Amino acid sequence: MFEIIVNFSGGLAIFLLGLYFLKEAIQHFAGERLRLVIQEFTSNRFLGMFWGAVFTVVLQSSTAMTVMLVGLTQSGLISLVQAMPILLGADIGTTVTVQLISFRLDRYALLMVAIGFALFFFSKRYRNRFAGQLLLGFGLIFYGIRVLIDSSVPLQNSEFFSVVLRYFGENKMLCLLFSTVITALIHSSAATLGIVISLAISGSMTLEVAIPFIYGANIGTCFTALLAGIGSDANGKRTAVAHVLFKVVGVALFYPFTEYFATLVGFTDSSVARQIANAHTIFNFSIALILLPFSKVTAGLLSRYFFKGSEKESEEFRPKYLDRTALNSPALALGYASREIMRMSSIVESMLRDTVKVFIEHDMDLLEDIQKRDNKVDILEREIKLYIVNMDRSSLTKEQTKNEFDLISFISDLENIGDLINRTILEMARKMIKMGYHFSEDGKKEIIEFHKDVMEGFRLSITAFDTGSEELARQAIRHKEILVEKEREFKEAHIQRLHLGLQESVKTSSIHLELLSHLRRANSIATRISYAILERKKAGND
Repeated sequence: MFEIIVNFSGGLAIFLLGLYFLKEAIQHFAGERLRLVIQEFTSNRFLGMFWGAVFTVVLQSSTAMTVMLVGLTQSGLISLVQAMPILLGADIGTTVTVQLISFRLDRYALLMVAIGFALFFFSKRYRNRFAGQLLLGFGLIFYGIRVLIDSSVPLQNSEFFSVVLRYFGENKMLCLLFSTVITALIHSSAATLGIVISLAISGSMTLEVAIPFIYGANIGTCFTALLAGIGSDANGKRTAVAHVLFKVVGVALFYPFTEYFATLVGFTDSSVARQIANAHTIFNFSIALILLPFSKVTAGLLSRYFFKGSEKESEEFRPKYLDRTALNSPALALGYASREIMRMSSIVESMLRDTVKVFIEHDMDLLEDIQKRDNKVDILEREIKLYIVNMDRSSLTKEQTKNEFDLISFISDLENIGDLINRTILEMARKMIKMGYHFSEDGKKEIIEFHKDVMEGFRLSITAFDTGSEELARQAIRHKEILVEKEREFKEAHIQRLHLGLQESVKTSSIHLELLSHLRRANSIATRISYAILERKKAGND
């Protein structure tokens, strides 16, 4: 018995390691792309369900898909109504992995491991390494299944195991609860059903006993999403609860008809392993189709009766897009950080935009409002940096490491611009208002024109960051050089007015000249990201 336990545990470990390799490979390669695509294909319920299934097949994890949806609803990128069909589709997508497990592909397992290992560890090209990790993951999954099958064969003659199976067969609810707990602990319904299928292949598991295991595995896979929902806002929590609700309702609908369900599935294939995979597929397809028409109603009920108090928390300013459940996937985490940085840049842009109004209109209320915005910039600067440095660094690629450095540098630059506006430029404006000084008409026109050019340069840099456009980065750098010349030109014009003895120019001289310098400096700081974009492109071409 000890040898059976050791071999079974080792096979399970290999199987779980294969799932980990497979999930990590796909999420690193496609995680952020999927997040962006999800936002585009959620307007229609049927399309949402279809793409939810597709995305889950790609991610190889309904749990990962659900956790991603919790983050997307929390950040407001998709609504709760849009998330419902995707959740149902995710349940369909996860059946593909179980179907693959049910086929006897273990004869090719070591070949996959060998080829995958060679590509992953010896190839320098990113795509080859991705393919290698993919093959390695599949190979380990199928080899783990083979070890599980071989270790399960002796159980056919075990009187104790026969009694346990008989007891489970007579106590379906206990079987369901046991499967739920096991799935929650190992965070994978595919792993639980992989064990069940391996027992079936070895002849130690019947379909009648396996079906309650299927029910429990489907409920247990919600546990990780529930954990993700704990730290999210009201909509994030509702998404996690909706996932549990769909699964529980589905099991409640099927449970009374388990015997009839088993008889129906028995006609689908002669192999018990294939019958178990088919039962899992039929269960999830049926539940998705039954519950899809009620997805909008479900979202409405959850919004009306669940987590009403949590909505007050969302009124406090805090990061909106930082999904902490994505920290184990750098591709996703860096994408969320980039979106939060764009939000931060929007606040800084509004500060820079309104600054000149304070000088021209002597608006103290606006001045104080801009200073309050700087507090928001400081919060985001701190939170985004903490988020990035808490990412799982064990799987960072070279490109992601460079991207991480650029993001942190850009965050610091945005925070520096905010401080420049708050501590320097606005203090000059406060002094000017207190003294009752005004720019001359010509001076005012120059300041307004220069400020307009600075805003154009700032937006060029931000757009270059958002799109990664090399051409926009070059435009931003050229614009910076034009601003240097324009600053010199306007300063000379101001000095000419001083020679003419214009009193307004004399009184505001130091403020006028310093304001031009500080505005140009703000643009220069923003332009640093453009240099980083060009350097990254150059490094990628080398």
